[in-house]
Amino acid sequence: MSTTNPTATRSQPNEKRPPCSTPRSPPTTSVIKAIAPMLMIFFVLQLGILDVPLGWYGLLDSRVILPIVLLAIAWELVCLGRRGANERFTRGRWRQCFEMVRCDALLWSERVDLRGGSRLLDSPAALNGAPVFGTFVAHAPAIDDALVEHARTVVPIAGEASLTRLPDVLVARWRGPASDAGHRYFAALWSALRRRLIGRDAVPPRIWST
Repeated sequence: MSTTNPTATRSQPNEKRPPCSTPRSPPTTSVIKAIAPMLMIFFVLQLGILDVPLGWYGLLDSRVILPIVLLAIAWELVCLGRRGANERFTRGRWRQCFEMVRCDALLWSERVDLRGGSRLLDSPAALNGAPVFGTFVAHAPAIDDALVEHARTVVPIAGEASLTRLPDVLVARWRGPASDAGHRYFAALWSALRRRLIGRDAVPPRIWST
């Protein structure tokens, strides 16, 4: 997880909010709470699910909490096994919540519920056989047609991507063969949008090169 805003803090939410569902294993909770206005933050979360003998059961609950005038970019990538190592998500269950909140108002909310061996894993309407998928969310007060068209000029080196605009939110989805391709696509989107939104070139964190 990374942040470009030195005043953004990672903490547990103060409000009592029930989890998206009750997992069979302890949930992984990531909360980014931004406390400074007029800055841009971003966070990245990537994790893999391996096919263990008894199945893998997990819940990821991610929430980005923003003040009223903050620009934010966040993305998540989930890997359901490495094809090169002959890993398959055939047993277990993966549940995921991804939310972005501004001044207690919900800007974006997504729920994922996948079971190992489900037909959704191969359905063209879902993962279409791709072992890796991700969601990229950008919030800004000025997401216009020109910004959307500019974002659509960024294409992944592998896999499939789509882009949607909602009020004050730009959402990109990607599915593909390996997490590296998804990471590169989302990083390229981040770089393109950062330059348009705040007039600064993106400087990738050093940890991305390790």
